[in-house]
Amino acid sequence: MRHRARWPGLALAGLLAMPAKAADLIIAVGGAFTSMDPHFFGLSPNPALTWHVLDRLVHPDLDQRPQPGLATGWRAIDDRSWEFRLREGVRFQNGTLFTADDVVFTFARNPAGRGRRSPGRG
Repeated sequence: MRHRARWPGLALAGLLAMPAKAADLIIAVGGAFTSMDPHFFGLSPNPALTWHVLDRLVHPDLDQRPQPGLATGWRAIDDRSWEFRLREGVRFQNGTLFTADDVVFTFARNPAGRGRRSPGRG
């Protein structure tokens, strides 16, 4: 019984005596990316990848409260319409200015943005 009690202590001492070495740190969720389209599918890997490439109009903070992103301000006009003030001077990689037409274009690609109701919205 005494020999068994020594093994955990010896194993711990062996680990502590090993030199520290650099290792890769990988933080991720397992899952395949299916789309970088921000309106396609919102399962965890897709928005995580997309957010590294694209910015959002509004960012959630830690309490899920909206914070400015590409939009500096916004207000509800009615139950289905919002008005956003866009941050000035934002450019695409090719130097083209980001405008309201770009926001309209990306929402128009979403079937729910074409006047159809989203699934589950009656």
